[in-house]
Amino acid sequence: MTSSNQPRVLIVGNGPEVAVLEQALREHIVLVGVEKQAGLALAAARTHTPELCLIFLDNEPDALLELTRQLDAEGPTIPIVVSANKQPDSMLRAMRAGAREFAHFDRSLQGPLGAATDALRAIRELRQVQASVRPARSAKIISVFGCKGGAGATTLAINLAHAIRTSGASPAEQPEVVVVDFDAMLGDVMVMLDLKHAFGFRDVLDNAARLDAELLRSSLAQHASGFYVLAGAGQGDPTAEFSAIDFERVLGCLSAHFDYVVIDGLRDFHEHALVALDRSDTILCVMTQDVPSLKNANRALKLFETLGYPAGKLNLVVNRLGSGGKRLPIETIADALHHPVDATVSNDFATVIKCVNEGALVTEKEPNSKVAKDLRALAGLYHKSAPEKRRSLFSLWGKP
Repeated sequence: MTSSNQPRVLIVGNGPEVAVLEQALREHIVLVGVEKQAGLALAAARTHTPELCLIFLDNEPDALLELTRQLDAEGPTIPIVVSANKQPDSMLRAMRAGAREFAHFDRSLQGPLGAATDALRAIRELRQVQASVRPARSAKIISVFGCKGGAGATTLAINLAHAIRTSGASPAEQPEVVVVDFDAMLGDVMVMLDLKHAFGFRDVLDNAARLDAELLRSSLAQHASGFYVLAGAGQGDPTAEFSAIDFERVLGCLSAHFDYVVIDGLRDFHEHALVALDRSDTILCVMTQDVPSLKNANRALKLFETLGYPAGKLNLVVNRLGSGGKRLPIETIADALHHPVDATVSNDFATVIKCVNEGALVTEKEPNSKVAKDLRALAGLYHKSAPEKRRSLFSLWGKP
């Protein structure tokens, strides 16, 4: 027996599992149709306008992933990928194609409903999230990617967040900003801001369906200047406990409630990091003026190109800028990487280390320092109201 408040669902796929899925879910959904061919499914979705589309991935995976991309691009139908394959690679491919959920179809469970339990769970959770009151916003996501250990990526990330947050001409115009510490085990954000542990990834996942803006912000750690922090996985939990889809859901939740999400702790290309990198509007590649950093930046830029990221998504930032000694000149770095240096941050070790040891922000404690002015200029690349935009920093590289 169906109800008017049950979701309208289109099932797409071919094979015996599809029939099992259909049988298991009939009492829980309004089934608008079952389409066996991926090539015809988009037309069926346009005709029936279902709320959700369950896409069984195990047959014709390439065509079905393309269907997922098309549904995600067009809307309003939300794609959910269902597969008997629970390998991380399959989950990551589905997520990158635009799937909002990845449901495991467990053939080992007896009975249709048992095998399709994960799909039913995905449907219910998505509906709960859709039903909750969400602000009409979608955050700009900025990932800070350290090309080498010790490049100062975390210092840059938290000061960038502060500069964006305090860039409004009045309190009412200040953007809502959250910093995400993606390093579950060795993240430094909470320590560098002298904040106590608060909500982590697991907390957001467990409460996503009921988190409105007010509850989420009251649960996160908050810096005195007003921006928020989502701690790492929490209590030292390894990231292995969280799937790529889990990280996608966390970022989706934050994106719905903030204007800016600044992600720190990205240093490699494992599946969890790819979630953040894919979702990012901008990736800040942070490097210093030395050969190891240059080599790593070169590898990173090539991998970003392989991933299909447009050049405009990447900003190259040289931190601790200085001259003399064995430091590589900016011109040499730009030529070697075939990419302009989009911003520089001055080298002022004494000021920075003093602030780090005190759990303070350079942009707050030493606002008139050269490094603080550079950080505010960097923020000006992403938020038009940021003060002290300085053409001189970027004019050599064709930036406004």
